[in-house]
Amino acid sequence: MPKRIILRGDSMLIYLLQRHLFLLPVLLGVSLVTFGLINLALGDSVAVDLSQRLLPSREVYPLGTDHLGRCVLSRLIWGVRVSLSISFLVLLTIMGIGIPYGMLAGWCGGRVDNLLMRLVDILLAFPDLIFALVIAGMLGPSLTNVMLALGAVSWVRIARLIRGLVLQIKEREFVLAARACGTPA
Repeated sequence: MPKRIILRGDSMLIYLLQRHLFLLPVLLGVSLVTFGLINLALGDSVAVDLSQRLLPSREVYPLGTDHLGRCVLSRLIWGVRVSLSISFLVLLTIMGIGIPYGMLAGWCGGRVDNLLMRLVDILLAFPDLIFALVIAGMLGPSLTNVMLALGAVSWVRIARLIRGLVLQIKEREFVLAARACGTPA
């Protein structure tokens, strides 16, 4: 039988930091590249140099050049920056709406839970992409509006997941024991 570790307060935070510390440099690096604080591009991604067109991979151009003499690696990095920033902001929107919504529904229970989850069921009845296109069309043509539309239709799955987790933790023995000892809810 595996040994259970019971941690409280600060020791739990230290345990989680030690266990997941390797993710910090990765997240920091992706964040810095995404938001342009570090420019990894080797050259100008839009400068046309026809004398350098269709060159193979070498030291100056690790992925070669395209038909207009532009560095493929630089263009790839600039494209990834846009994609990662969109993904990051959509994910923040999803988590910013879904986690509090799911926690509220799971913690309150009863009529509040029923009402909030019926709204989630209504939103889940529509296809995500079509609903996002409708929202983006109503907001107008802009990258920010597309990100908001994607976040507005995707938070419902996270809310349902978080609600289930809250309901599961709410019924665990340590919560029941705390309530039996008189700890306020």
